[in-house]
Amino acid sequence: MSFIFKSLTKETLNSAVLEKYTKLKLSLFVFPFLLLLSLVVFLYSENALSVINYVEIQKNYFYVINAQLSQFPHLIYNLTQFGDALVFFSLLTPLLLYIPKIWEALLSGSIVSLMLSRVLKGMFSVPRPA
Repeated sequence: MSFIFKSLTKETLNSAVLEKYTKLKLSLFVFPFLLLLSLVVFLYSENALSVINYVEIQKNYFYVINAQLSQFPHLIYNLTQFGDALVFFSLLTPLLLYIPKIWEALLSGSIVSLMLSRVLKGMFSVPRPA
C-alpha cells in the first residue's frame, strides 16, 4: 500500500481533488434533497412537526434500540466518542499530509455544519434522552 502513496505526489493528489470538486454537478444534490423532503413528508403525515409529537413518535424506537445496545456499553461509549469532531478530525490528519486542499472543504463544511446545528437545535429545542 505504501507504493501507492509513493507514486502519488502531493501535487497530483491536490490537482485530482481540485478537478473533482470544482466540477460538482447539480444532480449530486438530488438524492439528499429527496431524502430530506421524504423526511419532512413523513413527519407531516405523522403530525410530528411539533416538538411534543416528534418526541412521542421516537419514544418506542428509542426504548427498543436502547434496550438492545445497553448490552454493549463499551461499544456505545466508543461510538459516541467517534462522533466528537476532535476525534474525527484526528483520524483525518493523514489527509493533511497527502491532500491539503481537501482540508479547505472539510473545515468550511464543519463551520457551516456547526452554525446550522446550533441554530436548528435552538429553534426546535427537542429534549435529549438521559
